[in-house]
Amino acid sequence: MAIGKHYTKPNAEGGMEITLLDPRTNNPLPERITVYGSDSKVCREIQRSQTNHRIEQQAKQKNKKRPITSAEKIEAEGLDLLVGCTKSWRTVILDDQGKESGSRPQIELAEGEWLDCTPENVRRVYDDFPWIKEQVDEEIGDRTNFLPS
Repeated sequence: MAIGKHYTKPNAEGGMEITLLDPRTNNPLPERITVYGSDSKVCREIQRSQTNHRIEQQAKQKNKKRPITSAEKIEAEGLDLLVGCTKSWRTVILDDQGKESGSRPQIELAEGEWLDCTPENVRRVYDDFPWIKEQVDEEIGDRTNFLPS
């Protein structure tokens, strides 16, 4: 079998759409988030930048016994990565029969509060709704999502 059948980069670059699942019922929600895969150029550049920053911090450190990072810093870097790997989002509009009739390029945070997909808004949603962050993180890191069909 040719290993080319397992080439994830093109699909990671194009991104994939995640259907958010209700954290209580696991049923699909109308919100969709499109993300780049972990093998995409975008994700890899963010990871390299974070690693280079840690290396620089370590090189500047005089007392080598002090840790160069913290749990808070690692968590913040993880959030930065997810924000940077988020391409877009939308809300599916359903007709009276429950079939998709269109979509809106925003998500509704609270009744009537629609958010565009900006880095600030993505950070806010992932920070305020850890269950969304976890779903996105899991899907970005799952290479099987980005294998050719």
